[in-house]
Amino acid sequence: MQSPNKTDTDQDGIADIYDECPNDAGTPSLGGCPDTDNDGIADKDDKCPFAAGIFELSGCPDRDGDGVPDDEDDCPDVAGPKENKGCPWADSDGDGVLDKDDRCPDVPGTSANSGCPEVGEPIIRPKFPQFPTQPPRPSDVEKVSGNYFNEAQTLGNVNEIIGEALDTKGYTRKGYFYVKDGFAIATQLEQTDRQGKPLTGENRWTRTVYNDEGFSLSEYISALLTAKAGYYRFIVFIINKEPLSFSDSNEATTQWADTIMYKGSTDLPDTISNMLYTPQHKITALIYQFKKPENDDAIMIKPTPTPGQHLTLSGIKTALQQ
Repeated sequence: MQSPNKTDTDQDGIADIYDECPNDAGTPSLGGCPDTDNDGIADKDDKCPFAAGIFELSGCPDRDGDGVPDDEDDCPDVAGPKENKGCPWADSDGDGVLDKDDRCPDVPGTSANSGCPEVGEPIIRPKFPQFPTQPPRPSDVEKVSGNYFNEAQTLGNVNEIIGEALDTKGYTRKGYFYVKDGFAIATQLEQTDRQGKPLTGENRWTRTVYNDEGFSLSEYISALLTAKAGYYRFIVFIINKEPLSFSDSNEATTQWADTIMYKGSTDLPDTISNMLYTPQHKITALIYQFKKPENDDAIMIKPTPTPGQHLTLSGIKTALQQ
C-alpha cells in the first residue's frame, strides 16, 4: 500500500500533501497548480486563465498598457483612463480642452474659459455642410463590417480606407458632410443595370454634379431630369455612433432637391479627421436607387430588387477586403 505522504493523484510529480491543486497537474513553481495560458499565474488565481496577462491585473491582458483589462476596455488598442472605460477622452472641437471638461465642446475656446471662446472672441466654426439628421428613407441599408477598420485609430484613417476603396472602383469624386460624432461620404451619381451593377465606360457617369463650391447632394436628382432612361444610384456612407433614423415624409426625388441644398466638401476637415475612431462608431451605407423612364421624371426604387448586394455589385466590398 502506497504511503499517504507519497500519494500523487494528478501524477504531476508533486505529492498531494504538498500540492495546492492535487487534482490538476501543474508545476512545482506554482505549487503543483496548472497555468493554462503560461503567464506565470496559476489558473486558480488567474481571472483570465485562457489569455496571458499580467500580475497587476490578476492575470488578465492589457494590450495598450493603460491599466484597464482588455475584456473591460472599450478601446483595447488605445490607452485611456478607467473612468472612460479605457478610451481616451474626446476633444471634439480640437481646442485642447477635453469634452468632459469643455462647456462648449463643439466650439473651440480656451482652457481659461472652460473650453468656450473668450468674451469678444469671434466664434469660428468649420465650414463643413451638415448631412440631414433624418435623410429620406433609402432604397436599401447595408452595414459595413468593422473588421475592415481594425487598424484605424482616427476618423481620418477610416476615411482613407473607404476613400481608397472608392477610388479603386472609379468613385473618384465624392462629397463630405458632417454628422454627429463623425461624417458622411456621398458618391457620384452613376448609371447601373437593374440589379445595381455599374455600367461600363462613358455610360456609367451622368453629367458633372460639381461646381466651384464643391459637391452638391441637391444636384443629384436634378441631374436625373435630363438623364437618359435607365437605372441610377448613389451611395452615402455614414460614420457615426447613434442609430440612424429616416424621414418617410421627404422622398429622395426632385422635391428633395428643392429642400436639401447642402453643398458637400471635397475634403474631410482636420477637426473631424483627428477625432478618435472608437468601438462605438458604426459604418453604414445608404443606397439610393432610381429608375428614369423615357420622357418622365426619375422615381426612387423602394425597396431595391437586390437588398444587401449593392456594395458587392459595385465592387466596393471587394476593395475594402483588400
